Amino acid sequence: MAARNALFGSRFPSHSSVQRIIRVADIGKKLPVFLILSLHFFSGIGQNNQLFAQVQPGFDPTGRFGEPPPLEKKTEPLTPKTAPDITLPPVETIPEMKGAPPQIRVMIRKIRVEGSTVFSAEELAKVTAPYENRELSTNDLEELRRALTLLYVNKGYVNSGAVIPDQTLQDGVVTIQIIEGKLTDIQIEGTKYFLPFYFEDRIALSSGPPLNINPLKEKLQLLLQDPRTERLNTELKPGLKPGEGVLHVQVEEASPFNAWIEFNNFQSPTVGESRGLGNIAVQNPFGLGDAFRFTYGQSKGLQPLIEANYIIPLTARDTTLELNFRFNDFHVVTKPFDDLDIRTKSQIYKIALRQPVYRTLNDEIALSLIGEHLENQSFLGGTGFSFQRGATNNGKAIVSALRFGQEWIHRESNQVLAVRSRFSVGLDVLDATNNKQTSDDPDGEFFVWLGQVQYVRRVDPLGIEFLGGLTLQIANDSLFALEQFAVGGRYSVRGYWENYLVRDNAFLFNVESRIPMFPSFFGPKVAVALAPFIDVGRSWEAKRNTPDPQTLASIGTGIRFSFFNRAHASLYWGQQLNHVEDPPGGGVQDQGVHWEFVLDIL
Repeated sequence: MAARNALFGSRFPSHSSVQRIIRVADIGKKLPVFLILSLHFFSGIGQNNQLFAQVQPGFDPTGRFGEPPPLEKKTEPLTPKTAPDITLPPVETIPEMKGAPPQIRVMIRKIRVEGSTVFSAEELAKVTAPYENRELSTNDLEELRRALTLLYVNKGYVNSGAVIPDQTLQDGVVTIQIIEGKLTDIQIEGTKYFLPFYFEDRIALSSGPPLNINPLKEKLQLLLQDPRTERLNTELKPGLKPGEGVLHVQVEEASPFNAWIEFNNFQSPTVGESRGLGNIAVQNPFGLGDAFRFTYGQSKGLQPLIEANYIIPLTARDTTLELNFRFNDFHVVTKPFDDLDIRTKSQIYKIALRQPVYRTLNDEIALSLIGEHLENQSFLGGTGFSFQRGATNNGKAIVSALRFGQEWIHRESNQVLAVRSRFSVGLDVLDATNNKQTSDDPDGEFFVWLGQVQYVRRVDPLGIEFLGGLTLQIANDSLFALEQFAVGGRYSVRGYWENYLVRDNAFLFNVESRIPMFPSFFGPKVAVALAPFIDVGRSWEAKRNTPDPQTLASIGTGIRFSFFNRAHASLYWGQQLNHVEDPPGGGVQDQGVHWEFVLDIL
């Protein structure tokens, strides 16, 4: 009993209450209390961070499992599309004059340049100084005017220039006027799903005044990084007045509709390791650059998982609002415990604001503020029942968390480095659970830091990829399973059950290489890669004593397939370096195998 109390705390249920629930479930034989409770605890009540953690829990109250880490999912080395070429107006020319032009020579003591906001007086003086305190001809003045114009053009100010207005020379001072160019109109054509203002507003942010072609080209390339944009053809035309420009943009969009199905064994065998997911995504449902995704999943013990996600940009500076809802209902299906009718239901509500504070073609720094409300309830024999410390008597655990995230992503054509950090604070609001019986019981108030570093490098021309990752979670207090970190499984330590260790703190280290196999034999439309790896994970409790094992480590290999860029499959096998005993009924996870098949329908 002492060992059980150490595991489950002072709220360990009485033997009589368990017997009552067993009778309700109409179970023919009575099972030891420890087996009933350890089953539910071991089945993987865990936590997976959608944005940062590499862990994909199988029986996680949050239901956030089986999703690739952010770097692998959406942050690949740059494979740029055709760069947007801006067709420029013809370079200024001077019409030829018949015969020798009349030469007028005047003594110029000083040259005054007006209207420049780009260059300092010292920079302008470097151009004008050779023409001061000397006698100049009309050709000399024209040469000076062109030199000032080229100063602008060479720095990217392609529709800026210098003019010499009509004037009366006084005291040998000549005035040259700078006309700094501006973009007076942005014409968007070819959009089918985007509303034109989506491009207009974003391009306008990089159009000055004064107009500089370099940040404008970078903005167009950033717009091309969006997979919803296939091609941008642009032309800069002269406006009605000197210094005015009109940008014409022809947009070619990708299809906004995506649908795909997934089959894998990224769940704890306790709820059925094999599962299927159907996904539908619509880009630009309202033409605002928004995105909607719906996921439905089922397995033998997952009935069902439902997730809906909507993201909408709020400003042209890519401030985004994300709304997310997830519901899942897990049933324990391994024998002999399937007759106990052990279930876990959860609902998650999330609202997030994300703001890039610095963004170039190679780097992005962003901040995010996330509010998340998580509700979880466990049942035994159809009756609400508490299996974890700190939960209410009817098995409820509610967390209301405010999270602050920071991320930096550096991308090049052959490598990516991503660094992410997130602070989470549990708030005593919205009925957050506060049912502590002892000082080391979890409740709805906590502080957690989660950090992640991921790196991908591609070696050309061989096409070999190296992937590495570090993940660390540190908590100041005991956590509900809703916030704990799971170690073991496909995206943490392969070779072990999903969610083998679920605790407050965790550390993960992953290294993998992907080596293309026989590329000349399979051709460009079929890719096969060998993927050897090493995984190490460690987890421990914040306040309570941590039982063994605390560390999981494995070495193994995988094989990955891609067919016509529409079907993808992978098979990984991991050899445990510190052997642990798995409960019976684990399927191929008992042999350290994880597999996945993804088929793109649209």
